[in-house]
Amino acid sequence: MSQRLPADCSYRVPYARKRCWRGENWWITEQAYDARHAYVYLIEVSPRQTLRFSVECLRRDLHWLYPLAGEFCIHGPDGMVALWLVADEHVQVRAEVATYEVTLPGGRHLLFGFVVERGWPSRYLGTALA
Repeated sequence: MSQRLPADCSYRVPYARKRCWRGENWWITEQAYDARHAYVYLIEVSPRQTLRFSVECLRRDLHWLYPLAGEFCIHGPDGMVALWLVADEHVQVRAEVATYEVTLPGGRHLLFGFVVERGWPSRYLGTALA
C-alpha cells in the first residue's frame, strides 16, 4: 500500500487521505475524508483484465453508492451476487458485518460513496429546505 496515486488516476481529491494498492496488471485507489459525522470516499479501480478482490465491512452501516464509471459485481458471504452496480445509477445499501468479494471486468471503474453517522441526518429534518 502506498499514498502515491497513479499518474493516470481520474481525480485527485484535495485534502483527502490517499491510499493505493498495485499489482502487476491492476491498481486500486481510495481517496477519503473521515469527518466527524460522515465518511466520504472515491474508489477507482483499473484492471487490465477481470479482477476479483475481498472487501471487509467492519460495521453495519448504510452506504450511499454512486458508480461514476464501469461496473461492480459484489458477492455476499454466501457466494451469491448481492449487488450489481452500473455507472450512472445510485443505490443505498445496508452492509452487514462480513467479507464481500468484488469482481470487475477489465477497464476503468469509479465509485463515489459515503456513510453518515446514525441519526445525524434526522437532526436537520426540521430545518431542511422543502
